[in-house]
Amino acid sequence: MVSSVRSKGAKIVELKEFLDRVNLIKTESEIKNLGLAGKFTEFAFGKIVQEIEEIIEGNKQVKHSAIQKRIEAVLDDTTAMSNFLKNKGMDASFLDFPLPVLVHSGGDFNVHKFQIDSNDNKLQSQAIYINCCGKYCDMSAMASRTLIVNP
Repeated sequence: MVSSVRSKGAKIVELKEFLDRVNLIKTESEIKNLGLAGKFTEFAFGKIVQEIEEIIEGNKQVKHSAIQKRIEAVLDDTTAMSNFLKNKGMDASFLDFPLPVLVHSGGDFNVHKFQIDSNDNKLQSQAIYINCCGKYCDMSAMASRTLIVNP
């Protein structure tokens, strides 16, 4: 097919760079939605850090997967989310977290290997890796953070 197109005088060019630049262009609503997705991600991150601080300060033994489930339950609870949604101009039906909250700690994880779920190891308070993704409408914001406890 390519040879028949070339034989008719057409030139084949690489469009990846051009399409990458086109995808950088955002409308006003996309920029607003991206900001709201970022605020949602920041809110979720705050909940994760708060949960982890309570676990460490209480010297509790909690599995990474249990932390993930607790945070996701809060994010799914409309009553708990009402304080976040207040005065933000957001419609809760457009909020989503497209990836599970990810919590890992201790020496048994690799941040270069993307994992979809937290494992069942118990939280260790040396280094804690957190990954959270929030989505509003069609725009997503992802944040990762490593907490170093008592360095």
